Amino acid sequence: MQWKAVIVRYEYFQLRYDARGKRSFIGLQKYVAAIKLMAMGESPDSIDDYMRMLERTARESLYRLARGVIETFGDKYLHKPSLNDIQQLYAAHKERHGFPGMLGSIDCTKWIWRNCPVSWKG
Repeated sequence: MQWKAVIVRYEYFQLRYDARGKRSFIGLQKYVAAIKLMAMGESPDSIDDYMRMLERTARESLYRLARGVIETFGDKYLHKPSLNDIQQLYAAHKERHGFPGMLGSIDCTKWIWRNCPVSWKG
């Protein structure tokens, strides 16, 4: 499981105790809160109802998880695609959708479209 790589690497996601000796949230709880914020597009305050986690802790979890993913997996996944990567992407796109191109663009006005709207012709 790759999510464990971030939790193990950063002290913030480890089980800790505060100055009063009260146990904090475990790493998985912070991770789940951050994923819920990203997936649902909710505010950090909404996590209070769901997990009884303060808004500040939820926001901090989201920030640290995002930074952790970038630092842990950035070299492997967040690089500019090589020529070989681009060729594979084009081939996969053509195979799946039936037409080539479209990498990095949602503009399909250059494609010959049988049922093109009249206002787009030309």
